[in-house]
Amino acid sequence: MRRWSLCCVTMLIAAAALAQAPTTPGTLKVYTPEEIGQISVDDFFAFLRQPEPGYQNTAARRALRAKADADAATRQYILEYATDLATDGRVAMAERSQAFYLLAELRDPEAVPMLADVLFDERHPTLRSAAAWALGQMKTAEAEDALREALEYEEDDQVLRWIRRALDAGAAPQELTEQHKVRFWLVKDWLRLRNSGPRATNVEFRRYFPVIDDEQIVLGRWLEARDGRTQAGVPVSLVKVDFEKDENLIHTIRLASMEPEQEVTVTITAVVARHPKPAPVPPCPLAGVNDYPDWATPYLASTAMVPAGDPAVREHAGRLLARTQDAYEIVSEIVRVLKALPFPPTEKWGSHPELSVPAFVLQYGGLGSQAAVTCAALCRACGIPAQLTYYPGAGPAGMVDVYLPGYGYYRVQTAPGVAFVPEQGFLLPRILNMPLEAETNPDGYMMPYHSGGDKAWVVLSDGRPNPSIRSRNLVQDG
Repeated sequence: MRRWSLCCVTMLIAAAALAQAPTTPGTLKVYTPEEIGQISVDDFFAFLRQPEPGYQNTAARRALRAKADADAATRQYILEYATDLATDGRVAMAERSQAFYLLAELRDPEAVPMLADVLFDERHPTLRSAAAWALGQMKTAEAEDALREALEYEEDDQVLRWIRRALDAGAAPQELTEQHKVRFWLVKDWLRLRNSGPRATNVEFRRYFPVIDDEQIVLGRWLEARDGRTQAGVPVSLVKVDFEKDENLIHTIRLASMEPEQEVTVTITAVVARHPKPAPVPPCPLAGVNDYPDWATPYLASTAMVPAGDPAVREHAGRLLARTQDAYEIVSEIVRVLKALPFPPTEKWGSHPELSVPAFVLQYGGLGSQAAVTCAALCRACGIPAQLTYYPGAGPAGMVDVYLPGYGYYRVQTAPGVAFVPEQGFLLPRILNMPLEAETNPDGYMMPYHSGGDKAWVVLSDGRPNPSIRSRNLVQDG
């Protein structure tokens, strides 16, 4: 599963104030000191070599570093194991790269000549890039000299970029990063309903809520409903909670009744505690379709909403792939293009019915959620799974979760003028992930409140659809 299942909710709330909830190695994101003591070095290396979806490899490296810091003999064993892994030409590139990063985190000076040899002599640019990044983390004069020497004769653009980033990282002072902090967010979501028909009782509708998972813990939720004219309170209750495969919690909310021509505003408030995800450790070479987790591969598809097969999208993706085969680099370039686009667009989308949303955005600019659709389409066309996700704003604002090989989902801001790739994961709290089934509606990203196979957002009254009760903030309602 991409994120924790609903059965974890109760356990996680109870453990949140005390300590991290105990989990199994398959779903661990951070190891507690007790777990580090109980799990062997060999097992941690197994996690490092065959990481679970998410950032299991990062957690395993940090656990190995903790073991090395606690005992000199263990440190020597870890160094020898990592060196053997790093120098074994029969081992997969991803595994060798993880060994490079571990040696860098352990600040092993004897690893510098080996990493320099990889940077100078290794044929594959992905390994040269990984060696460059590891040398930058060493923060020694010998490592910096090797990077500057390689900078003079390296011809591959991708490797050159990582050499420059490594030099920048080596020069920066070490400080506590944002990922060590917990932040609290007050998330407010509201919906105004209008009843244009006769009196209705037991009025029910569905609404997304932030899910509790490894990204965020929802500490509390409140429901409030008020009459739009008198501001008097209206009885409101939570009927049930459904958990769907796209990791959304869908709450069914019930108003006791609605009078003719009555407008009611329902406000849902949530207090969310969030712990940011560590930054990706580059490089992130593109993976094959069969190398992605089962839950990520569907988000490579071209759909009515995210037309990854559109000719304009394919053409732009081809130019990106000609420049680099690194997923992080591709996403960064897509975000750079989106940031430079005009907002609002220079043309009206309705004036160009022949263009898909991405084709229109790339030519004329676009709105925030249109740019998110464009980013998702370009990522999928390049072979990177991407899912639309929404965070709270004046309305639900679109961003994109992209799947980086060896790391997991990484959320990027895609709105024209302000788009950027964050320095760590989980930029803003999300309120929902767009289900793949909902992508059958080309315009559904503009009001993403339906889920599954629904073709329209439905309000029920006494268990039956009531078309007289609709959202007051629809365009046709002004």
